[in-house]
Amino acid sequence: MSSLTIRLDAETDSLLSNLAKRLQESKSSLARQGIMTYLQQQQQKEIQKQALEQSFSVFSIDEVQKRVAESEASYQLSDEEYEQAMNEFFARELGLVR
Repeated sequence: MSSLTIRLDAETDSLLSNLAKRLQESKSSLARQGIMTYLQQQQQKEIQKQALEQSFSVFSIDEVQKRVAESEASYQLSDEEYEQAMNEFFARELGLVR
């Protein structure tokens, strides 16, 4: 196992020390677990990012502009429709309707 030396600010060191004491584990063990969890999360995010990038099939700026225009044109409400939609949304959120 290799070693790593890091500098911690006072707040982080205090939190780590208190947690280590409560859990009866070493600070090194907790730091190692935290680093591993963080690295796994970052790896998962990278996998998700790559999958998302692969799901897009845009090949040109013209195609992007066309898709944006289609999207904007497909969902436009009149002022009255917008007002009605907002009233319904807030009524549901506030539990005024079921």
